[in-house]
Amino acid sequence: MNKSFERTTANSLTKISTEQLRLIVEKTNEIILVLQNNLMVYCNQKVVELAGYSEEKLKNTPFVEFIHPDDRPLVMERYKKRLLEEDVPNIYSFRLIKKNGEIIWIQVNAVAIQWNGQPASLSFATNISFQRLTQQALQESEEKYKNIVEIAHDAIVIHSEGKVVFTNPAAIRLLGMNSTADLIGRPVIDFVHPDYRDFAIQRIQKLLKGEKIQPRAEEVFVRSDGMPVFVEVSGIPTTFNGKPAIQLIIRDIGERKKQIEALEASERKYRELFENLRDGWVSTDMDGHFIECNQAFLDMLGYSMAEIKEKRYADLTPQKWHQYEQKIVREQIIKRGYSGIYEKEYIRKDGTVFPVELSIYLQTNPSGKPMGMWGLIRNISDRKTAQDAIAISEHLYRLTLANISDAVFVTDNSGNFTFVCPSTEIIFGYTKDEVVSMGN
Repeated sequence: MNKSFERTTANSLTKISTEQLRLIVEKTNEIILVLQNNLMVYCNQKVVELAGYSEEKLKNTPFVEFIHPDDRPLVMERYKKRLLEEDVPNIYSFRLIKKNGEIIWIQVNAVAIQWNGQPASLSFATNISFQRLTQQALQESEEKYKNIVEIAHDAIVIHSEGKVVFTNPAAIRLLGMNSTADLIGRPVIDFVHPDYRDFAIQRIQKLLKGEKIQPRAEEVFVRSDGMPVFVEVSGIPTTFNGKPAIQLIIRDIGERKKQIEALEASERKYRELFENLRDGWVSTDMDGHFIECNQAFLDMLGYSMAEIKEKRYADLTPQKWHQYEQKIVREQIIKRGYSGIYEKEYIRKDGTVFPVELSIYLQTNPSGKPMGMWGLIRNISDRKTAQDAIAISEHLYRLTLANISDAVFVTDNSGNFTFVCPSTEIIFGYTKDEVVSMGN
C-alpha cells in the first residue's frame, strides 16, 4: 500500500466520527474479527449471529475450537506464520462449526496488525457455504447426469448444426446400430421417417430460435434395418463445444401404442355395455351426492345429468326408508364393502313413487379409506305388480276351493296330496289331515 493512499484514507477517516465507524463495522454483513494469542479479542455482531454463541463465549474460547478438525492445522499454521510476518496467502477458505453443530464455509482475507501494541491478525470473512454447496451439488449433478445418461432406457441424442454429436447406448439400441460411430456425424434428420421430416425440421428451427413448442411430440423414426419405430420426442436447446445444439430425449412407445389401442377398444366395448344397461348405474360420494350415472338411471327417475348431480340419494328416497338404508350403509357397506341385494323405493321427478332393487359397493382410496359408493338399481315395478296379481289370484283360488261343495283334491306329479278341500270330511268322513296321511 503506497503512502499517498494511506494519507488519503487517513484524511477520509478523520472526517468520520468514531461512533460512525463503530456503527459501520457492527452493521456490515461481513464478518470482522481480530485474533490475538488464539483468542478473539474483537468480533463484530455478524460473528455472533453466524456462530450462535454469545460474544463472551467467543472471546473466552480458543478460536481453534470453532474450526473444523480437518482444517485446524492449516488455519493455525497460517495464523502463526502471519504473526511472524512470513509470506502466507491472505485469502483462503476453511470450515467453522456453529453452536448447533452446523458446518459452514467461510472465505477469509487476513492481515497482520498491531492490537494494543501486540501482534494480531485482522480477518474479514464471508460466509460462502452456499457457493461451496452449489459447487459440490454441481459436481455431483454432473456425475449423476453422466451415469443417468449412460444407463437411461430412453435414447438421448445431441445434435448441432444438424448433425449428431453425442448419443447414449439406448439410442444405439433404439436405432439398431452397432456402435456410437454409426451415429456420430450423421444428419439427425436421416433417422426420421419421411412422413415426419417436415414436422421435425419445424420443431428444430423453432427451438433454435428460442420459440416455445409442444414439450413432447409423437414421431416415427427409422431403424437401420428399415423398420419404423413409434417414438415420443422431447427437445431442449443447449450448447455443445460452444455451439448451439439441441438435446433430444427419445422414448420408444411402440408397445405403449399397442396397449393404448387395446385399452381404447376395451373402453369402447365396456362403455357401450354401460350405456346400454337396462339397470341403472350410479356412483356417489360418502355423503350421498350423485357423481355419475348412466342413461338408464336418468330415464328411471326423469332427471337430466345436471339435475341429478344436484341431488343426494336421500332426496330421491321416501322418508320411511331413510333409517333402514342408513343401517345398511353403516352395518354392511362400510363394514364388509358391499350391501347385497335389498329393496326400497325412489321418487321420480314427477313425484310418483316406485319400487327398486339395489346392490351397493364401497369405493376406497389406496389407503383403504372410504371415498364413495357405486351401485346397480333395477326398477321392479312390473315384478311387484305381477307378484301382487299372483297373490290376489292365489287368494281367490283358495277362497273358491275352500267353499266349493264338491270334493276337490290336488296332487303333485308323484300323486301326493297338496290340497284337500274342507268338503272332503263331509262327503267321505275323513279329516284333511287323515287324507294327507294316506299318501299316494
